[in-house]
Amino acid sequence: MVRADNRSEQQLDIVAAAYGLGRIRSCSTVTGGTTNKNFEIVTDTGSYFVRCYKPRKQALLDFEHRLYKRTGAQEYICSPLTNRQGGTWLLHEGRVFCVFPWLKGQLSGKAGDFESLGRHLAQFHDVTSAMEGPANPLGAEELLILVREFGLVNLKNEVEYLSRELELIADSLVLSSDSAIHGDLFPDNVMWSNGKPTFIDFEQSSVGDSMYDLGVVINAWCFAPSGFDRAAYRSLITGYEQVRGVNRERLMQGLRLSACRFTVTRIRDIYIPGLDRPDKNFREFLKVLRYWQDAVDVTL
Repeated sequence: MVRADNRSEQQLDIVAAAYGLGRIRSCSTVTGGTTNKNFEIVTDTGSYFVRCYKPRKQALLDFEHRLYKRTGAQEYICSPLTNRQGGTWLLHEGRVFCVFPWLKGQLSGKAGDFESLGRHLAQFHDVTSAMEGPANPLGAEELLILVREFGLVNLKNEVEYLSRELELIADSLVLSSDSAIHGDLFPDNVMWSNGKPTFIDFEQSSVGDSMYDLGVVINAWCFAPSGFDRAAYRSLITGYEQVRGVNRERLMQGLRLSACRFTVTRIRDIYIPGLDRPDKNFREFLKVLRYWQDAVDVTL
């Protein structure tokens, strides 16, 4: 981490005052994000994680606020602090800030307890069952629009392949809207302590299909350079089914759609701008998509 710049320090002073955190003793930029700015601040009262969001629609802010209220009693959810006005976010100079407790633990990559991860994801879906709010903004039709706008001559084959797959999914859609979804539960959005996970970063949350959300987790956690990790997959499913049932047809479509989603958004956010982020290579998820296209079913 590096020290925050002067403008950010001034903004963070105002945020700390709005949340009653006391005087800031140090503040550093947390690197790694692609769209938002993140900071660690140490004040008279403790250590905190502060996120400065990119511009967001009011409906998404309101939904995230309601989601945190719905899940606030769940120990596996890292909820934001409440400011002196009773809100979970602060608008300052046109930017939205949220403050979270600084979690003690580690981002354990793929070495965590997969069964525990599956069980807690199912609990999250149970707690938010039938919750109303904005739909997943990156469904099959929305992704298809993005792909058709790319116009990348050097990715002609990849774009045509994605278009065909998204058309197939859109024409035979079985996914529903049965709960809130995290939408981005990758290894870097789960903190581990004593074998227990804590989910962080609900910026991509919306209302959607729990099987799509489970598909995101499987695709993010169960593929290694050596291929598909069946043991990890079985452990995830076992944990999930301790709480909720798994619909195989919807899960298969969720696996394919989530692979499309992260292929498309990595082309848009990383490849086209020319960012040097080898950890977010869109071709990794293109391989995942081809794996599920060739798979007979998800009963392994």
